[in-house]
Amino acid sequence: MDKGLRTSIIISGTIATIVIILYLTKRDKKSSANKSIIIGDSHAVGISKLLNNVEKSQCAVGGWMVSNLLSCLKNQPTRNDVGKVFISIGTNGLYSSSDKVEELVDLIKQKYPNADLYIYGGSYGWSGKMSKSEVEARRNKYYQRFSNKSVKLLRNGLGYFKTDAEAHSITSNQAKAIAKEINEIASK
Repeated sequence: MDKGLRTSIIISGTIATIVIILYLTKRDKKSSANKSIIIGDSHAVGISKLLNNVEKSQCAVGGWMVSNLLSCLKNQPTRNDVGKVFISIGTNGLYSSSDKVEELVDLIKQKYPNADLYIYGGSYGWSGKMSKSEVEARRNKYYQRFSNKSVKLLRNGLGYFKTDAEAHSITSNQAKAIAKEINEIASK
């Protein structure tokens, strides 16, 4: 066998071995990431009461905005055991275009490197600060920013409510639908 051919075979075999090892290492890390958590605002706290096998993170607190969530996450250790992160955020800041959504998503990906990220739409209407159509337009743009960063938007969200109590009720059809969807995803 010619020396050049033998060298090419050895190099090809070495590269193939490295690729296989890297693939298996990544697959093993992903398969050990079997925990699910929920982070965010008061809706995360409420919905967490309806969830099975989804941990309510200490980064789920009522009244929180993106800035609070960023501060909390910066102080959290990296967790390779988390495979799914469910996010509830946006309501308290009225879906502000100045929220650091992209920075938040990047930080979540850094802290939970093996996780798929999901978000559900928050509530609106009950604050009375804007018209329904104005909030809906802001809300749609807001969650599109998450989608642009590869965060999956759940089919179910909270939406419009006339009162704060209705918006935060975990017995509403919207809350139950979100919990059911999260439970289905978390069980996979």
